[in-house]
Amino acid sequence: MKRPDDSSRQSANQSASRPARQAARQSTRQAARQNSRRPVVALALLAFALLLIAWGVVQGDALDTLHKAALICFECIGIG
Repeated sequence: MKRPDDSSRQSANQSASRPARQAARQSTRQAARQNSRRPVVALALLAFALLLIAWGVVQGDALDTLHKAALICFECIGIG
């Protein structure tokens, strides 16, 4: 059996939770916007990295690096 006070408490709780629900919705929207930007940023960084790798290969830096790595390895095992 409901008392008259219970209905006033319920309406007070509902009105108090309304701003909390609105804040939760806004934070969810902001998170969704940030999450939608992440793949774009990741793809942009990947494209930039691939561009720099290609530029290094064209300039011959890959062969230089491989040659230096081989010399260091030979020195480590006592051959070079």
